[in-house]
Amino acid sequence: MEYLGYALALLALGIAVAAMHRISILEHKIKALSEPIDYVVLINTLKENMGKEMKIDFFEDVTLLMGRKCVVLDLDDIWIMVQIREKKTKEEKLLIRLDNIKNVTIL
Repeated sequence: MEYLGYALALLALGIAVAAMHRISILEHKIKALSEPIDYVVLINTLKENMGKEMKIDFFEDVTLLMGRKCVVLDLDDIWIMVQIREKKTKEEKLLIRLDNIKNVTIL
């Protein structure tokens, strides 16, 4: 019976730690979303530098683009199409929503 109490205590501790982790993730997302982004300036910057290599930062982690250089091929008011060049022969094209972009760095 004593082991059952220990197991339940460990289970409760695990649930509490998981809840605190989820709360900290949500706090981070709210903080990132509270910073206003001027999408008109972002669209104009992307249009002016279309075809040039750039690094794009996102509100959420996009594993395909983490630390990679990409080239903007086309864009409209909602979507942008980027091309990722890994090697000389391998190229990938992705569609990304404009509201997921936090920052753009021109290289």
